[in-house]
Amino acid sequence: MDKFGKTAQYIAYGRYLEHAKGDKALFQDPYAQAFAGDFGKEFMEAIATQVGTTVNILADYVAIRTKAFDNFAVEAVSAGGCRQVVVFGCGGDSRSHRLLEGVRVFNVDLPDVIDFRKTILEPRPQVIEVAADLASPETIWPTALTNGGFDASQPTLWILEGLLMYIPPTDQVRLLQAIETLSAPGSKVVGDVFNNAYMTAESGQPLLTEWSKWAAPPRTDAAIEEPETFFGRFGFDVEVKGYEHDDLNFGLISEEERAWWAEHPRVPGEEMPRNLHFFSR
Repeated sequence: MDKFGKTAQYIAYGRYLEHAKGDKALFQDPYAQAFAGDFGKEFMEAIATQVGTTVNILADYVAIRTKAFDNFAVEAVSAGGCRQVVVFGCGGDSRSHRLLEGVRVFNVDLPDVIDFRKTILEPRPQVIEVAADLASPETIWPTALTNGGFDASQPTLWILEGLLMYIPPTDQVRLLQAIETLSAPGSKVVGDVFNNAYMTAESGQPLLTEWSKWAAPPRTDAAIEEPETFFGRFGFDVEVKGYEHDDLNFGLISEEERAWWAEHPRVPGEEMPRNLHFFSR
């Protein structure tokens, strides 16, 4: 896989470490180790060394995001009426096999990533793997979805996990415009973005420099400061949650850290690096 796909192996290793906790794990992901491989382990170890933290702490943040989005996805499908799910930049995401049943799931990513996924995940009738470049000016993925049975008259859950920070602004807009066109009433969106400080803060440069040695780094022009405003342009009312929120905790964030985040609320144009998690209301 190219450098964009390599990021998926880092995330998969974080999921594997959570899975390996057994009965104490927030979720089970029996596919994560195969997706991560030795590369994912070495990648996370290198980042931990560079930023002066531990692999377990880095994996905890992966686990928190995964569990929060798992919970949202289950609720959107079971009570929210979303009978189809589209996972953009799916990488090593295995929700179609470990979590979501009774709904059609479309996993969208670059062709080499989709080829890799097919060596790990067994085929299922309700799971459609879609090879497409989301940053291409030729928006071909809607046709691929339709050919796979996507029904634009039905509510959809759109998952944008760890994606938008790798896409130029014009392509972010093109993607959301297409999503808006395909979204029936009741459709929902969930995902995360980085603010500008995350991309530019001096304190974060060692991490980004090391990251670029292993995989494609986030784009400095891909920051989204106000997800509420950005997604509102495309018909989605979203709530942004930080690590002080109960939905981004699960016992993996210390009370001291939660209190610190609570005492430092988000403000426009701030210099505080943030990974912003957004959820449809």
